Amino acid sequence: MAAGKQSPERDSHLIRAADLFAGEKRYARAEEALKQVNASLIDTPLLARYTLLYATIALQDERYYLARSLLNNEQLALNVGEMGAGQKRTWHQQRGELYALLGDHLLSVQEYSQLSALLDDGTQIAAVHDKIWRALGQVSEQMLG
Repeated sequence: MAAGKQSPERDSHLIRAADLFAGEKRYARAEEALKQVNASLIDTPLLARYTLLYATIALQDERYYLARSLLNNEQLALNVGEMGAGQKRTWHQQRGELYALLGDHLLSVQEYSQLSALLDDGTQIAAVHDKIWRALGQVSEQMLG
């Protein structure tokens, strides 16, 4: 079905298929669909769906450098305002987790701080603040000063 369509529409169908595969925990099939997407041709909202889904799969498989390349997408970084509220939260959550895993604790703190500002639930905010404190605990006094 998706194979015969022109690129933006085809890419949209591929991302939808990847969403469905991921929902069924068929991550390899989801990734196969995502690999066929031409990310340079899709608009920001669709690029956000693509990136967040692909990064989720990469993080689950502990492919942190793939996740970093996805989550450092310049087009998305410049257009975060075009993302929906849920996408913004996921964006900052994934980036915060990734940077912590890669040992870049200051960037992790920045992402978690931005995530915290997007949350309304006190329990979620407290959990994010805990992550901020844990990340700060990994930073030397010299780096903080």
